[in-house]
Amino acid sequence: MSGYEIIEAGKLFSDLFMIRCNVDKHLTAMFLSECASAGCERVGLLTFRPKDPRLDLAWVNAWNDSGNRGTAYLDSDGDVFLALKHELGGGVTRDHLRYEIDSFRELVKDFAQFKHSQ
Repeated sequence: MSGYEIIEAGKLFSDLFMIRCNVDKHLTAMFLSECASAGCERVGLLTFRPKDPRLDLAWVNAWNDSGNRGTAYLDSDGDVFLALKHELGGGVTRDHLRYEIDSFRELVKDFAQFKHSQ
């Protein structure tokens, strides 16, 4: 089954909210930050790939150099993350936010299948 499945939503801090969900079976988190009664200023989307010795710094650099949207990161434990950040200041339409989430959905698929020659 493909699509979206909300796992958990909640407030992390006074102005930071997180929504954990599955997007086409890929665990994804959406962070809404700098939130006040008028709305949120930023949204960040984050997903990861399971540990794999082939996913090293060279892989991360190849992804980041490939021209794909989103930035890959390698943490100290060897986990590879993909992050995509959007500024919302000044307001965006619901349709534009939906477009960005759908774009991230396609990006997650590319991220899950990305290979590079070493």
